[in-house]
Amino acid sequence: MLPVIGISLGDPGGIGPEITLKALKQNLADQSYIPVIFGSESIIHHSSLKSLTDHFDFKFSLPDQKSYAGKKNEVYFIDSYPSLNKDYLTCKPDKTNGKAAYSFIQNGIKYAQNNKISALVTAPVCKESFKLSSIPYTGHTTMLTELTKSRKTSMAFYTSNLKTVLVTVHKPLSQVPALLTKENLSTAVENSFLFASLLGIKKPKIAISGLNPHAGENGMFGTEEQTIIVPFIQELAKKNIIVEGPFPPDTIYYKAYHGSFDIIISLYHDQGLIPVKLLAFDSAVNVTLGLPFIRTSPDHGTAFDIACKDKASPESIIAAIDLAINFSANQHKK
Repeated sequence: MLPVIGISLGDPGGIGPEITLKALKQNLADQSYIPVIFGSESIIHHSSLKSLTDHFDFKFSLPDQKSYAGKKNEVYFIDSYPSLNKDYLTCKPDKTNGKAAYSFIQNGIKYAQNNKISALVTAPVCKESFKLSSIPYTGHTTMLTELTKSRKTSMAFYTSNLKTVLVTVHKPLSQVPALLTKENLSTAVENSFLFASLLGIKKPKIAISGLNPHAGENGMFGTEEQTIIVPFIQELAKKNIIVEGPFPPDTIYYKAYHGSFDIIISLYHDQGLIPVKLLAFDSAVNVTLGLPFIRTSPDHGTAFDIACKDKASPESIIAAIDLAINFSANQHKK
């Protein structure tokens, strides 16, 4: 039976709708999944998307998997914000678009939690649109964590040659050392093994980066490695949980890229994101681990500067959809 992949369209004024439709246009010929879009019908009728929407036969319902006909142009659509005006604002942050994007995600979460979809792929949202509409979230990860009441989530990133799980996310660098608690490190380790399982890696080689230059160089350039990370790794080893490190941040990603490690635990946002975006700026996938369902997304923003100009590449959201399909298949193998 084909997996049902839900896709929330993100901020209507950004590139989310365009890249989603472009991805569907390319992917539907493969018939590897059943697409369910969470959006607004007004988006389908927007003038900037007419050349794309003309390709699809939209079904405003959920698919019946048992009797799914598999037509190449058939896309299921859940209108999650019917009040969106057909002339909604594009190319910049907007209060109404923030509310719409939030509703798309809320509906996607509901369907995922009720097992009506196999995974949720989220197109980019705009932090400023959320702020304008008084939505108290700065992005998908915190929103998904709170709305699902999940306790142990991690932001992770996938590329073909580098996979990383973050210990801390959008925090000032000055706050990172204090956040390297046993609890936060343990969550990252637990979700790294979950990441490996979803990727079908049975005996993963997981390593953790140091915080300081040369991983502290025995305390000469910082002591967090000696006082926090090494004791934590030693404690894991007593439980037969093997995590290697801490390794110097300037070499660990090179080693992972060349196959020494399957997954790197990064201690802060830019430590993990700089190598990921250098290697796969257009195709990296953001993954939220620790939710009660699979969630992936493209690793880029709303790109208002090119929205509605038919310039946006669907490469990253195609990669997010493909990864969600693979995760779904590996999850069912357990």
